[in-house]
Amino acid sequence: PSLSQPWPPPSTPPQISLLIHESTFLNDSQGRVDAMKKRHSTSAEALDIARQVNAKACLLSHFSQRYRHVSIHDAIASPLSSSSVDHHNESADPMRSSAVIVAKNTYPFHWGIALDGMIIPLTHSGLSKLFDLSRCVDALMGLNSENPGHLA
Repeated sequence: PSLSQPWPPPSTPPQISLLIHESTFLNDSQGRVDAMKKRHSTSAEALDIARQVNAKACLLSHFSQRYRHVSIHDAIASPLSSSSVDHHNESADPMRSSAVIVAKNTYPFHWGIALDGMIIPLTHSGLSKLFDLSRCVDALMGLNSENPGHLA
């Protein structure tokens, strides 16, 4: 584990319905440096912890104010995933885009991005829609995929 992950996951994790995890920084080179320096997590570290503890759902929160908006793609982006996904050749159906497929395969549990004032039902049905809700917000925000975390 990195310095931003001070505790090891338990050997037999409890049943966690919803993990709300701070995700102060994106998983880019500057975000990883800042996360270690300031003892916070990147979005990918938070999602990795959710996977390690076998959480049924994860809500990413507590983003740095340097980001105006954090999208699903921003949350999972890494040097490897960014170069291996062709975002200019996306399918006409946004729910079947390569970034969505990578996100769902990498983190197969329910997860999404928290927003200020967000209220969701803490039911299986409500938690199962976190990812789709986050994708809708991304579309509404007119995210500029060329400049992660910044609006178009």
